[in-house]
Amino acid sequence: MIERFSFAGLNANESACVILYMVTALWVFAHIAKSHAAKISLIIMEACLLLLVAKTMSRGGVVALACNSVYFWLIYRRSMRRKSLPESGPKCRVSLASVAGGRTPITSFPAFFQVLPLEKTLNWVTYSPIWRVILVFCHPGLWSRSTPGYLMQDNSIGNRFELWKGALKMIVGSPLFGWGYRNTGASYMNWFQNTGKFIYYRGLVNSYLQIGCAWGLPVLSAVLLLLVWSLANTKFHPSSAKNGSVDILCFLIISTWMLCSLFSSMLGSLLLLAMPLAAIILAVLRHPPKFKTLGYSWAVSMAICLLLFFAGRHLAKTDPLAIKTDRSDIVFISNEQADSNDLCVLCVDENAVGAYYGKEIRKFLSTAHYDKCLVFRRIEQLPKLAAVASSANLIILSGETVSRLKIQNARAKYVLLLPSAVPDFIPPESIQSIVCPEIDMLHYLGLPLDNPSLCAKIHIIPFDACFETSWSKYIHF
Repeated sequence: MIERFSFAGLNANESACVILYMVTALWVFAHIAKSHAAKISLIIMEACLLLLVAKTMSRGGVVALACNSVYFWLIYRRSMRRKSLPESGPKCRVSLASVAGGRTPITSFPAFFQVLPLEKTLNWVTYSPIWRVILVFCHPGLWSRSTPGYLMQDNSIGNRFELWKGALKMIVGSPLFGWGYRNTGASYMNWFQNTGKFIYYRGLVNSYLQIGCAWGLPVLSAVLLLLVWSLANTKFHPSSAKNGSVDILCFLIISTWMLCSLFSSMLGSLLLLAMPLAAIILAVLRHPPKFKTLGYSWAVSMAICLLLFFAGRHLAKTDPLAIKTDRSDIVFISNEQADSNDLCVLCVDENAVGAYYGKEIRKFLSTAHYDKCLVFRRIEQLPKLAAVASSANLIILSGETVSRLKIQNARAKYVLLLPSAVPDFIPPESIQSIVCPEIDMLHYLGLPLDNPSLCAKIHIIPFDACFETSWSKYIHF
């Protein structure tokens, strides 16, 4: 298996994005270069960078390269068309001898194609997208990753679609405030990933979904507004030749980040964000806001956000559990299949129940009769439990939360997961079960050996079953 190229602590897709920033800069330098030697040098440098893009084997990077190179070619065609229009007529008719002698500058598009083969070749290489795409696909690893047979069997594509569907549901679960930037991957795994899968994700493999899930749709709408407005300004304000080149560079850098962000999250490093941010700031400074441009940029950003929200809402309709959160970071779960008004509360200590506690509580609720469930994900949230503890029918405590929570509820049943001890304020008859790994827990729990009713409630998870991913099976009622 061919190893994918990466550098500076970035993954392969992020590395491809950074290299493409440099490639687009070389395009603009070649666009404004006057001498043949400078163009040839820039083309050679670009070819070396394109080989590095190919070594990353980033298919998203190839999509960004192809789209940007087509746009750059269209810019060239548009600029040549503008140059040829004012100079048509008798004044632009020059003899081949005068052109060959170097006494007349070449301004007509057909003239240099007929007279100077080197100029024609350099212009084709400078602007054509064809050779760029062909060059990157010459890498055997990238070619094999792009064949139809490989794509049909590539799990990363299917996993991405499953992840993105879960991300849309996450947006519906907290559309205004999000789940927190560092919590997106863990929140997806706990609350929206299939309970039978344990694929670890640090993020959502898409910058836009990452922003929407982390900080909510208002922040995503503002980011999209800034991006769309910057693209519109840099595309529709070509003034002089020098300023037009600056606009082209800003457009290409911003579009590179936006295209690469469709297939990977491009938010994890300053190397990924510095150049797009600089391009956006430059676009804002060079082109003051206009009401019309801001208007349709805002409309586009709002349309995208609404599309994401309603798509997630449509997907969430098929789930038996409706999962939401708010600024308090408490997770609210509604069981659509239950017809009771019973409330279940889970207090999480990840050192005891692990990082997949959300999957386990979902497994439990899928077979239980509880209509609602509140999940307190941090020990610091326990003081907020006092307001709802009196109405809870089941309280599940784990690890240190067993000893820290001191709320008596006569009608509630308690489940203790890997407790450090059994507190005195919980009556033995209120304890439904105590779930522990297969070790001698009697001394560890401080349980009296002469209390057979309490000892009978201990459920031991065998060594061949992982406690963190199977404790829901051992809660007996």
